[in-house]
Amino acid sequence: MGGGRGEGIGGGRRTARGDARRPEPPPLQAAYLAASLVLDHTSDLIILVVNTLARDLDSDNVLVAATALTAAARLAGPDTVPALLPAVVRALKHPKELVRKKAVLALHRFVQLDPAGEGALSRADALSHFRGALCDRDPSVMAASLPGLAALAAADPVPVRPLAPSLVSILKQVAEGRLPRAYDYHRVPAPFLQVSLIRLLSLLGAGDPVTASHAHAVLLDAMARGVAAGHAAGHAVAAECVRTAAAIAPCVELREAASGVVSSFLASPARNLRYAGVAALTHLVRGGAAPTPDQQLAVIDCLEDVDDALRSRTLELLSLMATPANVEVIVARLVAYLAACPDDAARAAVAERARDLAVRYAPSAAWFVEAMDAVFEAGGDAVPPRLAHDVARLVADGGGDGDAAADSDLRAHAARSFLRLVRGGDAVSATRLTAAAWVLGECGEAGGASLGDVIAALASAAARGGPATDPDAAGVLVTALAKLA
Repeated sequence: MGGGRGEGIGGGRRTARGDARRPEPPPLQAAYLAASLVLDHTSDLIILVVNTLARDLDSDNVLVAATALTAAARLAGPDTVPALLPAVVRALKHPKELVRKKAVLALHRFVQLDPAGEGALSRADALSHFRGALCDRDPSVMAASLPGLAALAAADPVPVRPLAPSLVSILKQVAEGRLPRAYDYHRVPAPFLQVSLIRLLSLLGAGDPVTASHAHAVLLDAMARGVAAGHAAGHAVAAECVRTAAAIAPCVELREAASGVVSSFLASPARNLRYAGVAALTHLVRGGAAPTPDQQLAVIDCLEDVDDALRSRTLELLSLMATPANVEVIVARLVAYLAACPDDAARAAVAERARDLAVRYAPSAAWFVEAMDAVFEAGGDAVPPRLAHDVARLVADGGGDGDAAADSDLRAHAARSFLRLVRGGDAVSATRLTAAAWVLGECGEAGGASLGDVIAALASAAARGGPATDPDAAGVLVTALAKLA
């Protein structure tokens, strides 16, 4: 093509365009592949390729028609869809299932190019075409229609919801193994097709109890079969059922079955399965389900695992599980993870998460100050500076309940804690020193220390350098000393 020899690709474009006019399948396939690599729908040459495509789409040769449909999905743009759409629609009636499947996939691409359906392919027409493909006698054509239906349902599920009974019937047949054995994977009946159907039912059933009720029985069946399969493919089907159970209108029996699946995943020695259990439980908690005590213990154990991906997903779940009753335990776990985490970006995210939980569920203002100081200590320089301002704002405004005595106790507690920190001379982060200097500058004497002791402690911290050389920390230190002097 020339580009591999350091030359321009203009000659390659002309070669691809010329080869695409040859009717033999092998050169034609190579030409369309080359064209899709060097051209896009904004190219001036695309109109010439589109003319050739329009001819090949109506070819009597099955391979030529299938190749042209694949190329149409890759090369078509919003402006060229009207020229190709009639031939693609005609291909939906082709006697060969390969061509019909390629035509459905090309239509899905056209929908992606015009999500609003304002062009040549309206949303109603697209739905009609996909509905016809869903009823195709060949399973591969039926399966090819699901991504297009999912795209339409994601934008507006209402027009697609009448198909829910048909989708439930198809899922039931697939789960029972009525498709040819060629679709099985490790003796699990067409797991990828099952997952696609379940996801589509999730889109259609969310927020619509009537549609969701159609899916309850088949989801219970698919979930049980997936767990019983004892293979990763079956577990994937069961996990997808759990996510769908969390998304659609609540059903007690379905939620209980989903919780049982999650418990079995979390109890597995396999990390991948425990990860799937944590992810599935995250969906259930977001859907309003409360984790059982055994599940809570299993989640805490996952936080101690050596797998970083599992720990990260567990932290997300812990944040969702937090309540005023358990926030102290969860924040303590986050602080412990923060101290051991080697990645600064992850530490900053965990520090933010701990701060959000502390703000939302803190049992007292004094506990909030202590918790944030622990976050500063464990997170070091990875903790975002704005977290120091949260502590300063709380100390300045008080606990927010209007109790003057409680606010005075809070300031005294914060002043004593941060004065010990500054006096200690230990290495502290700039964020932690910023919070300490601000509190001591505003209410340093509230903790019982004399004004001279507070000034001496701050001056000593400034003289030690280290975090005191940070511009923000240095500015707060100087401001605090000026207020106290």
